[in-house]
Amino acid sequence: MGIVMSEDKQLLSENGGPITLTKTWAYSLLQRMNFVKRRGSCTAKTHIPDEKFDEIKTEFLNKIKTAVTENDIPPELIYNWDHTGLHYVPVSNWTMEVQGSQKIPIVGLDDKRQITAVFAGTLTGEFVPAQVIYKGTTSACHPAYDFPLAWHITQSPNHWAYSTTQMEYTAKILMPHIRRTKKRLGLPDSQKALCIFDVFRAQMGEDFINDLKQKGICIVFVPPSCTDRLQPMDLTVQKIVKDKLKDRFQKWYANQISKQLENGNTDQTLTPVDLRLSFLKPLSAEWLVQVHADIKSDKKLIYKGFEKSGIAEAVGYKFPSCEQ
Repeated sequence: MGIVMSEDKQLLSENGGPITLTKTWAYSLLQRMNFVKRRGSCTAKTHIPDEKFDEIKTEFLNKIKTAVTENDIPPELIYNWDHTGLHYVPVSNWTMEVQGSQKIPIVGLDDKRQITAVFAGTLTGEFVPAQVIYKGTTSACHPAYDFPLAWHITQSPNHWAYSTTQMEYTAKILMPHIRRTKKRLGLPDSQKALCIFDVFRAQMGEDFINDLKQKGICIVFVPPSCTDRLQPMDLTVQKIVKDKLKDRFQKWYANQISKQLENGNTDQTLTPVDLRLSFLKPLSAEWLVQVHADIKSDKKLIYKGFEKSGIAEAVGYKFPSCEQ
């Protein structure tokens, strides 16, 4: 893309031209250069037999239905949140290696240069402001970028979520959104909400669970090894976020190459694109905010995750067809 842009940007299909660059074309080109497409090694997911999964799903949905019925929880107060690691340099778990290679390493697949983002949505399609966790011990590790005021930007030694970041998430993101929703709906402060999230150490601590309960929040856990089938955010939002971030990165990278070629550089004099964190952090922050805004504008996308998981049907809610 960078090479074509340096010659004539109008040749690209996105600018009205005849050239469409796709992954399929790129794979075909590399295969003709004696490269083959291989999936990189990664930790295998635990497989649950269909008959066992059906039992687990039924129990999960019954817990949600019971909580909603007993506490008269409206769909606007049914939340799901999920954590996802985001690479500064987005990569695929596919790579191209010379034919016959035995070991298939993927540069960036285990890249420690990541952040953790916490995305949440409601059954009615509201996309909640995000929490972003950077690697560091003080706020000095945050990028020089003005995030939306409703977001929460924090840090941890390895950018992972901990009970402290979860408590911050509840106080800074979740509760303000719940209070605004109750006020908009004319509901009393005593009205309970429901939060659905998966099981991992950071959000299984007794202090965190008790804090949620004291705030009037009912809890239903996504069953272990079922995140990819029962977690609404994982069913729709997470992949779209990563795909959109990857697309923005690729276009930015192509522009960097194009500029060098336009300045007279050749394949012998091209310099590596600057991928230092000091440079990438504000860029990735800007892209993340843009992607969040894109998704927020499509409420039905958020709802679809609840629909695919079976939660929407379990509580008898269907997204209004007239809304978008």
